[in-house]
Amino acid sequence: MDDPIAEISAFLDSLWAKEELAPICLSTKGLDGFPNSRFVDLKKASEEHLYFGSDSRSTKAKEFDRATEVALCAWWPTLQIQVRVRGTAEQASVSISDNEFAKRNPTAQAIAAVSVQSREIANLDELRQRVRELQSRPTAKIPRPPTWWIYSILPSRIEILRFSEDRIHIRTEYQRRSGGWSARMLSP
Repeated sequence: MDDPIAEISAFLDSLWAKEELAPICLSTKGLDGFPNSRFVDLKKASEEHLYFGSDSRSTKAKEFDRATEVALCAWWPTLQIQVRVRGTAEQASVSISDNEFAKRNPTAQAIAAVSVQSREIANLDELRQRVRELQSRPTAKIPRPPTWWIYSILPSRIEILRFSEDRIHIRTEYQRRSGGWSARMLSP
C-alpha cells in the first residue's frame, strides 16, 4: 500500500472490530530537555493526520507549545504490527474535538470535565466524588470542557513492521515527499 495513513486507519478498524483500544506510546521533548513518554489512545487516522485527545493544561500540551516534534510507537499484538512515527503535533479543530469528545464514554467525559490532567491532587476520593456528582446530574450530556482537545500529528516518517513467525519481518519505511509518500523496504 502506498498510503501509510490509510494502512494505520485499517489497523484501527481491525482493533475496534475486536473491541480493543489502540494505545500508542507518545514521546515528546520534556520541559527539562529529557525525552518524555506516555501512552495515549489513538482516536483516528485520516487524510494526513493521526489523532489523540488530551487536556490543554497537561504536561504534553505544554511540551507541544515548546517543541512540536514528536515520536510515537505502537505495538498491537493481536495484529502482530508495530508502527513508529515521527512528526509534528498541533491542536486540532473545535469540530474534530467536539466530535471525538462526544464519542468518549460518560466516565471519561466526566473525568475530563473535573480533572486537571498532570496536576497534583490532594485526595483521590475527592476526585472520585466530583466525577460521581457530575455523572448523577439529570442532564445526560456532558459538554466538552474548553481545555480538552484533540491533537493531531502530521507524520513526516512512518515505519510499519509486520511480524512473521519465521522472524523475517516485513518492515516498510515511508517518508513524506511533496505530493505523497515514498516507500522502501528495510531489513528486519
